[in-house]
Amino acid sequence: MAQAATAPELTSWRSILSGPRGRLTLGLALITLSVATESLIVTSIMPVIVRDLGGLNLYGLAFSAFFLAGLASIPTAGWMADRFGPSLPFVVLMGIFLAGTVAASLAPSMPVLVLARVAQGYGAGAQFTISQSTVARAFAEGARVKVLSLLSATWVLPSLVGPALGSVIATAFGWRWAFAVIIAPALAAFLLTYPSLRRIGRTASQQSTPLPLARPLLVAAGAGLVVIGLTAAAWWGALLFLVGLPVLATSLRHVVPPGTFGARRGLPAIVAASFVLNMAFYAAASFVPLVLTGVRHTSITQAGIAVTVATFSWTVGVWINTQLIGRLPRELILTGAASLLLAGIAGFALALAGVPLLFAFAAWALAGAGMGIVFNTLTLNAMAAAPRGGEGQAMGGRNLSSSLGTAMGTGLGGVAIAAGHALGLPLSSELAAIYAFALLSALATMALAHRATPAG
Repeated sequence: MAQAATAPELTSWRSILSGPRGRLTLGLALITLSVATESLIVTSIMPVIVRDLGGLNLYGLAFSAFFLAGLASIPTAGWMADRFGPSLPFVVLMGIFLAGTVAASLAPSMPVLVLARVAQGYGAGAQFTISQSTVARAFAEGARVKVLSLLSATWVLPSLVGPALGSVIATAFGWRWAFAVIIAPALAAFLLTYPSLRRIGRTASQQSTPLPLARPLLVAAGAGLVVIGLTAAAWWGALLFLVGLPVLATSLRHVVPPGTFGARRGLPAIVAASFVLNMAFYAAASFVPLVLTGVRHTSITQAGIAVTVATFSWTVGVWINTQLIGRLPRELILTGAASLLLAGIAGFALALAGVPLLFAFAAWALAGAGMGIVFNTLTLNAMAAAPRGGEGQAMGGRNLSSSLGTAMGTGLGGVAIAAGHALGLPLSSELAAIYAFALLSALATMALAHRATPAG
C-alpha cells in the first residue's frame, strides 16, 4: 500500500470503512478493543485469582509487570515497523500477547501468572505504536483524525462492560475463562489486519536509526526502579529512585527524538508535551475515587460514575477534535484544550473544599474533554511531523513518553500520600498537593503548545 494520498475521496468515512482500508480500519479497532478489554477485565478478576492461587504479595507486580514490559516493547516495535514494515512486529507481538494470554489462563501459581503478564504486556504495549504508525502511512492526513477518533471510541465499550464482564465470567465459569475470552477477538483482529499490513511494507527511502535492543530494556528497568522507589514508603525506596533515575534518563535519550529534553519545536516538543500532559491527567485521575470516598464520603458507585463520566467526555473531546482539525490552527487547539484540562482539574480539586458534588463531576467531565482533544491533536501532530519512513519511531517515542508520564504522575501522587502519612497530615492536604502538581503539569502542557506542532 503506497504512502497515503491526499485526494478528498480518500478522507471520507466511506473510503475509511469500505474495501481494503475498511478491513484495515476494522482490524485496528479490534486490536484496540482486545487490548482495552483485557486490561479492564484483569483489573476486576485479580482478587479472585489471588484467592485461588495465593501470592497476595505479587498482586501489584501482576499489574506493574504488564506496564513495564510494554515500555520495553514500544520503541523496539516502532523501530522494527520502520526497518521491516509493520507486518513483522505485528505478527511477533501478537504472537507474544496470545502466548501470554494462554499461559495466564493456565497459570498454576502467581509467579507463573506474573511471567505471563510480562508476555502480555510486551505484546500489547506496542500495539498502539504499530496501529498509529500504520494510520500515519496508510491514510491521508484528513482521514487520520477520523480513524483515530474511531480507535478512541473503541475504548468506551470496554470501559463500561469490561469490569462487569470479567466478574460475570469469573463467577460463572472461572477466572481462567476471563483470559481465554480475549483470544477470539485478538485472532479476528490478526486475520483482518495482517494482509493490509503486508501490503504497506517498508518505505523504500527510509533510513531508520539503529536501535540497540538493550536501550528499551534499560528504559523499562530504570522506569521500574523509579516507580517502585516513588511508591515505597521506606529508605530503600529513595535509593531505588536515585539509582533508577539516571538509568532512565540516559537510556531514554537514545529512544526519543533528539531535542526532546529541551522541547525543541516539532516532534521533540510533541513528545515532551505528551509526557507532561499524561502526568497532569493521570496524577489527578488516579486519585479521583479517593477524593470522593475518602474526603467527601461518597459510595464506591458514585466514584465509579465520576470515572465513567470522564471516559465519555474524553470520547466527546475526540469528536470535537475531528471538528476542529483543519479549521483552526493546531497551536490554538492545543492551548484551548489544555486550558479546559487545567480548569477541569482545578474545578474538581475544589471538591476538597466542599463544593457541590455536581459541580465537581461537571469539572471532571470538562477535564476529560480537554484531555481527549489534546491527546488526539498531539498524536496527529506526531504523525504529521514524522519523517517519511520514520513513522514507527516517531509514534514509539510519543507513546513511550505518554506511558512514562502516566507512571510518573501516579508515582508522584503516591509520594504525596506516603509523605503526608509520615508527617501526620490529613488526607485532604495530601490530595491537595497531588492536584497542585497536576495543575502545574497542565500549565506546562499549555506552555509547550506553541512548540508542539510540526516544524516548518
